[in-house]
Amino acid sequence: MNKYLFFPIILILLLQSCHTAPEEVRDKTASGKPFKEKYFLDYDAIDYYFNDVDERHVGSLINNRHSSPIAFLKYVVIVGNAPQNIQDVSFIDKLESIGYRKSIIDSVMFPSIDSIFRTKEKGTDSAAMACIYVYRDILVFKREDKIVGTAKICFHCMAHQIQGVYANGRGFGGFEDYLELETLLHK
Repeated sequence: MNKYLFFPIILILLLQSCHTAPEEVRDKTASGKPFKEKYFLDYDAIDYYFNDVDERHVGSLINNRHSSPIAFLKYVVIVGNAPQNIQDVSFIDKLESIGYRKSIIDSVMFPSIDSIFRTKEKGTDSAAMACIYVYRDILVFKREDKIVGTAKICFHCMAHQIQGVYANGRGFGGFEDYLELETLLHK
C-alpha cells in the first residue's frame, strides 16, 4: 500500500516545483531591483571570420596539434579554448592563415546582433549538446579599432565562448539565439 501512495506524492511535488513565479517576481532581480537588459558589448564594428572546416578533419587537428605552431593554433582556435580572456587576442591576426575567411558585418545588422547578445530577464532554453565543438564562426567586436570582445560559435553543437562581456552573460545560448545568429551570419 505504501508504494502506491509514494508515487502520487512524488508526482505532486514535481508538478508544484514547475510552478511559474508571479509576473512581479520575474520582473525583478535576486536583489529585488527591477531587471534591466544590458548589451554584452559596446562596439562600433564587427569582423566576422568563417572557416568551413570539415568535421572529419577534427581528429587530425587533435592528433597533430603538437606538430607545429600553426597546427597548435588551428587546434586551440577551431576546437580548443582560445582566447581564454579578452587580452588573449594575438590569434586574430592569424585567423586567415589557418583557413578562416574575413568579412565585415554591416552596421545595419547591429540592432539584430544586439538583440541576441544581451542579458535576458527570462532564462533561455539551454542548448548544450554532447558533441565535439567545432568553432567555425568567430565574431570580433571592436570599438574605435580596439578589440573589445570575441564570440566563437559552434552552431552544430549550439556552443559558444564569449570574451569581453560587460554584462554577466545571462540569457545567451538558447535555441532561438543560435538560430537567429546563424540566419544573420549565413545569409
